[in-house]
Amino acid sequence: MANRILVDTGFWYAVFDKKDCHREQALGMLEKYFDNAAYEVAVPFPTMYELLRTKFVKNKSALNEIRQMFQSGRITRVYDDCYRTAALDMTLSEPKRNISLVDNIIRLMLDDKALSAKGLITFNVGDFADVCQKNGIEIL
Repeated sequence: MANRILVDTGFWYAVFDKKDCHREQALGMLEKYFDNAAYEVAVPFPTMYELLRTKFVKNKSALNEIRQMFQSGRITRVYDDCYRTAALDMTLSEPKRNISLVDNIIRLMLDDKALSAKGLITFNVGDFADVCQKNGIEIL
């Protein structure tokens, strides 16, 4: 069984924005994890809402690359239906943490033993370090 790696939205921004300070690192991760059968790249569906907004979909080249990645079968989608209510409650009740709704959904996914995540690609370590450490998930 492949090692399941979840991907945060910031990774996608870095891959497709030539001015992003994490771009080189993101491109290296893209090469290392996305074309390697030892890994299952799992994309939390809500991250696609954040990425595929109007500004991004105007970039036809980037949109085509995303389409090809999903059609390649190398990326799986992780749907958020069972996490939404709890994530919304967390977001509205824990304003001192300043964690977005999407990040709270990802946190719940990381905490879900049935999902069996082994890694997380993110440049926003602070929002995920505690839940990753608790579950033995590597931040990549």
